[in-house]
Amino acid sequence: MPKLLTHVFLFTLFHHSFATNTLNPKEYLLDGQTLVSAKGSFALGFFSPGDSKNRYVGIWYNKLQVQTVVWVANRLSPIADTNGTLQLNSQGVLTINSMIVFPGPSVRLTNPVAQLLDDGNLVVKEANSSEFAWQSFDYPTDTLLPGMKLGWDLRTGLNRNLTAWQSDIDPSPGSYVVSMDLKGIPQLTVWSGSAKRWRSGPWNGIVFSNIPEMSSFNGFLFDFISNEDEVYYMYNTTDPMIVSRLTVSQAGRGERFVWIDHHRHVERLLVCAQRPVRRVLTMRAFRPVRPQWLAHV
Repeated sequence: MPKLLTHVFLFTLFHHSFATNTLNPKEYLLDGQTLVSAKGSFALGFFSPGDSKNRYVGIWYNKLQVQTVVWVANRLSPIADTNGTLQLNSQGVLTINSMIVFPGPSVRLTNPVAQLLDDGNLVVKEANSSEFAWQSFDYPTDTLLPGMKLGWDLRTGLNRNLTAWQSDIDPSPGSYVVSMDLKGIPQLTVWSGSAKRWRSGPWNGIVFSNIPEMSSFNGFLFDFISNEDEVYYMYNTTDPMIVSRLTVSQAGRGERFVWIDHHRHVERLLVCAQRPVRRVLTMRAFRPVRPQWLAHV
């Protein structure tokens, strides 16, 4: 009996701990286990949004008290129980319950590993290489993190866009999409189906013309690249203590969330769900506000 109890204890310990940021081809990440990035900024594992019983593989901030998911792998194919597994096969392809959910690497890998980085990016690469063969940043959900590209890789046809969740308990694609529109002068556009609900206006070298407030966003660096290979928008923070993400809400709002000292601040950058393109509301530059007010946002 003591031997049996020891085995049960060891299985339970293994099931709930996976203290690494790396997944190898012969390993399984089980429901209840997490990968944690090297500095503890992000975690990857199975979760259920709200009171949903469905299980999803996602990435969330590891140090925030309220679980805040920034990426979902299987948003179209939830798991109905807690028997899910995430695995990296020998070709470097990630599978959930043996099902491929994303295209695999475009190059052949001989010793692949999957690794969760401290910027929230899940990457697949050769074990001893810094070159990414695949990355979750190329397949956003509803969130743009610092360092992510929102736009096109014209060489491969990859279109990185943001798609709202269907609801708070359903991360499947909702009604609104934020993407880089290449027709005419490239600019960010919010779509509802085939209808344009909002446009950022062209980039003037500093900001998008319809969001002049960007110039007063302290602590942020904005970049827009347009050449024969890529067209994309990206932002970064100047202070590593600032935790930030941009999202498209279920109502079609572009929102910026900022955490400083674990206090959340919210800015609605544009409100466009029920408004024509010319009537866009933007928020003023970030400023601290009372947490009591934020609780009602």
